[in-house]
Amino acid sequence: MTVSLSPTLLKTMVEWIDLHIGLKVSESRLNDFAKGICLAAADSGFDEPQEYVNELVRNEPKEHELGFLASYLTIGETYFFRDPLSFELLTNRVLPEVFLKSEPVTIWSAGCATGEEPYSIAISALSRLQEHERRRLSIIATDINPRYIDIARAGLYRRWSFREVPMFIKDRYFKLSADDRYRLSDNVKALVRFSYLNLVSDNYPSAYTGTLAVDVIFCRNVLIYFSPEHVSEVLSKFHRCLKDGGYLFLAPSEIPHPAPSNFRVINMDGAIVLRKEGGGDDQCSNLVQIVQSNFSYFGAAAHPHMKSFESLVEVNDASAEGSSSGDSSAGGLIENLRSTARMAEHGYQSTMAARTGEGLVGLDEDDPFFPPQMDIADMLSMAKRLYEKGNYQEVIDLVLEMPDLDQITLEDIFLLLVRSYANLGNLEAALDWSERLIGTQPINSRWYYLRATIQQELGEDGAATISLRQAIFLEPTAVLPHFALGNIHRQSGNQIEANRCFKRVIELLASIDGTSEIQDSDGLMAGQLMTIVKSLIDGGS
Repeated sequence: MTVSLSPTLLKTMVEWIDLHIGLKVSESRLNDFAKGICLAAADSGFDEPQEYVNELVRNEPKEHELGFLASYLTIGETYFFRDPLSFELLTNRVLPEVFLKSEPVTIWSAGCATGEEPYSIAISALSRLQEHERRRLSIIATDINPRYIDIARAGLYRRWSFREVPMFIKDRYFKLSADDRYRLSDNVKALVRFSYLNLVSDNYPSAYTGTLAVDVIFCRNVLIYFSPEHVSEVLSKFHRCLKDGGYLFLAPSEIPHPAPSNFRVINMDGAIVLRKEGGGDDQCSNLVQIVQSNFSYFGAAAHPHMKSFESLVEVNDASAEGSSSGDSSAGGLIENLRSTARMAEHGYQSTMAARTGEGLVGLDEDDPFFPPQMDIADMLSMAKRLYEKGNYQEVIDLVLEMPDLDQITLEDIFLLLVRSYANLGNLEAALDWSERLIGTQPINSRWYYLRATIQQELGEDGAATISLRQAIFLEPTAVLPHFALGNIHRQSGNQIEANRCFKRVIELLASIDGTSEIQDSDGLMAGQLMTIVKSLIDGGS
């Protein structure tokens, strides 16, 4: 398979994507865009990306095709209670105001991804509202990706979806399953109705989609992908969807400039929200664009006292008692984050200690004490040392409590999680984290090869074959994907294809020093692999 698009086809796809999905591709991202198209083509079963592009352009796009392609061009990363100030504003200011009205209340999560945002809205509502008020509430959630919607409806989440969410919320609204996933309670799921919606389409506002007379719209980390033209169109439609005085929540980095004249921009204790002004002209007078930071435009600073997650949800006496106990579950996660036991002897406590004056105890007797305020580099170093010692569960407990990370550190963390779960035999969890690892850098051949090894262990040779082919066209000179693909063909009885793969391996190894270690091979030398491959050609064993 070729790994590039001709300039003509690339230009065609840029225009097609802008028309049907609204994504704006900058000149600096054209290379990544082209590789994303190639990956989508391979995952769709096309031998050449040109065939995939021609098929898309010739036919009217289907819902699943648009969502599938968008997943390769955008980042679907989200988690519960992302941007906590917004949820505090919703809980303490917006909900009480809108429920003073006698009419039903509707909240819309537009671009809901895998459901963490609308479920966070539902949990906030459950904690704040009386039973008679809950019966008046309708929460709708839409996304362009049908696969995301299926995940959201299932209500099953890995630990990464929680980040710093306190334990009392997990205990109250989720149940930990045997496969290390959290199952959302039915009373929360019942509040949210999911459906497909492309924000670039003309299918809203509409009574059919439930987007008429909406009180609150959440649309965060979506508009950053759109062109100014599409941003203006979407904001205009949102204005028509909202009731007079309705609220629009955007991500802090998405506050438009210049602000549309039919919205008022409000800063409430550091949380920025747009409020619908007037019910007449809903057209934006000029094009708007998304700026990097709302504070650079509005001149406001974040509230100096960032609220804790306890302020998002009112805790009853039973919950408060559970979260203030002296164990290592809820209290430590938000308030002290303490560690009181030695790492190696007692295992790493699930509430990461990094913010007390007590410091952290080292791994061995001669290990130095970590400083009272550990930085990310210290945490990552500790996790790697735990991994080297074979303390895989402790690695998982440690890294899952880390704060938001930069792109490079995120790859290191995800890689540790993949390998730790795999070494513990939890292959489903390892596969899940390998998908997230790919999401951090979708053009890295190594991550597709890693996913393929897990899929093989799970007996999913078909999926592993796709992953290996993706790895090969991203890095044609990578040795291990060719070798693994040859083994799959050999095991299935296709010796001709197996020999073709093995001969390619020999060609690649010919230019490598026999004493050099093959990357990601756990210490296998190039000369050793050469001997193995030669023995497998023509049906050898």
